[in-house]
Amino acid sequence: MRHLIASLSTTVGLALVLVAAPALAQPTLHAEDKKEDHKHAHGHEHALGEITLNGAAFTVALDGHVKPGEEVEIILKSKGALPKGVMRGWVGIESGKGSVKGKAHDEDGGLCMHAEVPNPLPADAKVWVELDGDGGKAKASLALPK
Repeated sequence: MRHLIASLSTTVGLALVLVAAPALAQPTLHAEDKKEDHKHAHGHEHALGEITLNGAAFTVALDGHVKPGEEVEIILKSKGALPKGVMRGWVGIESGKGSVKGKAHDEDGGLCMHAEVPNPLPADAKVWVELDGDGGKAKASLALPK
């Protein structure tokens, strides 16, 4: 009887190891599993102008047309080193009320933010960019293209 219990314990223990091992193993990334670069074809860029946030200068452009309820890309090109911190962009009023802000990510040597245009679009809407970084919060705006 003891021999049977010992054999059963060994079998159950082995089964647990076989079941748990895949969960404990580090996953191996294959080429097709790696995160793809966030690169896509940009349409027509509308240059908006330049802004400075906490001493960092940027040129700002929009990719696409500003249409209420649709997404637009805010593209920033740095005139120097990128500042540390989080950058967000939106189309709308200064408070951001009614707008969906997009968080900046690296793209093609600059920054890109996907923002949803509010519907309805406020009459005094602008493109806003905010930096929350080492120098505190700073924001700037530029007029929408006509």
